[in-house]
Amino acid sequence: MPKKTKAAGRKAPAKSGKPFVFISYRRADSAAASRWLFDAIQRTFGPDSVFMDTEAIRVAAEWPKAIDRGLQQATHLVAVIGPQWLRVTDDYGRRRIDRDDDWVRNEIAHALGKRKHILPIILSPNGMPRAEALPDEIQKLGYIQPFELRSDRWETDLTLLVGELERQGFKRVATTAVRYPTPRVSITEIPQRELASILRSLPGWAEVASPLPGQEPCSRSNCASRSSSNLSRRPSNSCARSASRS
Repeated sequence: MPKKTKAAGRKAPAKSGKPFVFISYRRADSAAASRWLFDAIQRTFGPDSVFMDTEAIRVAAEWPKAIDRGLQQATHLVAVIGPQWLRVTDDYGRRRIDRDDDWVRNEIAHALGKRKHILPIILSPNGMPRAEALPDEIQKLGYIQPFELRSDRWETDLTLLVGELERQGFKRVATTAVRYPTPRVSITEIPQRELASILRSLPGWAEVASPLPGQEPCSRSNCASRSSSNLSRRPSNSCARSASRS
């Protein structure tokens, strides 16, 4: 997904030759962590040092142009890669990263083609996506050494990242030490078993068997062998339609 510098919809700064970060991320994967990262870079190096898209510029008719301006201005692209970054799909079940019109893919492809500095930021313990899992256009991303931003070492890891940006020409505007508190939102993926355990503890939730997608309808005799365990909320009326949480 795309980037911008202030929730008020500020434009990317005019070209000045100064180092400038473009934050590339997926809303469905790492919106909260990316916003914290944006705030940290802005507080350290100033509001004209970083671009990240926001809801404010998305509602504007000039949204694509605003993103393009930020991308053209950028000297550095920070690619925030969370646990679902590679697996986010469209309405037809296709990986977004494989689509020619995917914003994240095109942002990274542009940065690679223009030989901009690229800093992958890993939020997931799964590590950096392997090159062979990426479209040909951006496979080089898989060979770039990433930075980690771990939820239990957020301030330490972010300090290292800020130090790297300083080594690459960014100048601090803060006259006092900047603290980077750990986000209140977890940035790591919840294991499936842990998620199931949490849902079972909620009032009104129970584990039920449901057919696998694409294998319904099926007869009562073979449904059990072709079903997977899902969690759904029991309707108050036994005749009501089953409701499940995505």
